[in-house]
Amino acid sequence: MNGNEVPKIPEFQGTVSLGYVNQVGPGELTAKASVTYRGEYQYRLFNNSRYDVTPDYTQVNLFLQYAPDNTDLTFSLSVTNLFDTTGVNSRFSDPYGSAQTYETYITPRQAIFSVGYSF
Repeated sequence: MNGNEVPKIPEFQGTVSLGYVNQVGPGELTAKASVTYRGEYQYRLFNNSRYDVTPDYTQVNLFLQYAPDNTDLTFSLSVTNLFDTTGVNSRFSDPYGSAQTYETYITPRQAIFSVGYSF
């Protein structure tokens, strides 16, 4: 369609990350934080404002790891989608005329604690 936005391409998207590694007490601490932004986009070439707009979202992720000295253990905590933001990862419409449409969403907040052992 002449003059419409190209589908499935946000005007802006990006990720900014910050990392920190340092000796803390009797071990090494690694900390990472990232912020991902994905801008609004049209999911079909028709650019119908009621149906085709996929909204923007911002997602924050955190990671912490502690590796005590003189052991083979590591302890880590990872949190994805810290603020439990809702967002549409992708949309799909059936191109064969059945009018089926579905969306996949970004994952809700997840926290994972793990213990690792190197041998």
